[in-house]
Amino acid sequence: MRVVQILLAGFMIVVAGACGGLPSISISSSPPTKPAASNKEKIVGTWEFVKGTTKNISPLGSTLEFKADGKVKATPAQLPPVDLNYTLDGDKLKIFPGIPEARIKSLTEKELIVEIQMGAMTETSEYKKK
Repeated sequence: MRVVQILLAGFMIVVAGACGGLPSISISSSPPTKPAASNKEKIVGTWEFVKGTTKNISPLGSTLEFKADGKVKATPAQLPPVDLNYTLDGDKLKIFPGIPEARIKSLTEKELIVEIQMGAMTETSEYKKK
């Protein structure tokens, strides 16, 4: 019986070697890492305007509420909200109709910074997530 076990073990080693080796198993003590959220995922939510390079671009307290379906509700401070649409391709943000394409300079879970080229001037606007 012992001879059969040895022959069987030897056969398994030969087969494993012929098939590219024994399967490797790695054991990690850390949990699997979650892939980083894309800009399309991070932008969803309500953002409040806190600072801009031009004083009159947007009043403090104005908000943009981005939805996952491409809709955005712009609410200028003390004015009724306006329903618009948006597209986001990498760092290029387009809110339409009527707003020039913006470039996302920074987007985290808590902060959104966009730049809009307006002729020779670049407007930078900062938003905080509500």
